[in-house]
Amino acid sequence: MAPIPGDRYPSAQALAEDVARYLDAQPVGAYEEPLLEKGRRIIAKYQTPILLVLAYLAMRILFLVTRGM
Repeated sequence: MAPIPGDRYPSAQALAEDVARYLDAQPVGAYEEPLLEKGRRIIAKYQTPILLVLAYLAMRILFLVTRGM
């Protein structure tokens, strides 16, 4: 739908592949993804492992503080 033909997808297959990447929370080729958006996408995709690591780090810090380092 881009007004300039060079900005359009070259084929329906390329569009379908970009849609599939979008649905899998992967970057798409339609535009350059800003850094903050990329970070949000990665955090949303790996939310559970990130929370587990943060909980582990919090417990380690709490353990070290209560034991007097």
